[in-house]
Amino acid sequence: MSVILDVVFAFVLTYLSFLLLSLGNKKHAGITRLTSTPSPLLLIVLHSLAYLLMAISLMNCIDVWKTEIGVVVWIGLLQLASVMVSATFTYLPTLYTVACNYLLLVAFWGPRLREK
Repeated sequence: MSVILDVVFAFVLTYLSFLLLSLGNKKHAGITRLTSTPSPLLLIVLHSLAYLLMAISLMNCIDVWKTEIGVVVWIGLLQLASVMVSATFTYLPTLYTVACNYLLLVAFWGPRLREK
């Protein structure tokens, strides 16, 4: 696999993990089909999946660039992905909603986990 594909793969995983983390916020969850206050079970699921994706992304960067450079590249990807998620939420809320509902499948499992 080429280095460019590894960077894109690591960035997509990091971007998806920040999307999952942002859904734990009341304001971000309210714009999607989730309830305005996520349940504790939903927060645990969202955060667990986000940290799992971040760990996979970190392992991918370390595999490609070894330990020191891989961690630095991963931290750069974290910063880029966080800016991209906040820019998507601020300037393109419909794209944010589509990404959350279809890429992360919130439309399917979100209503089952919310508080009643």
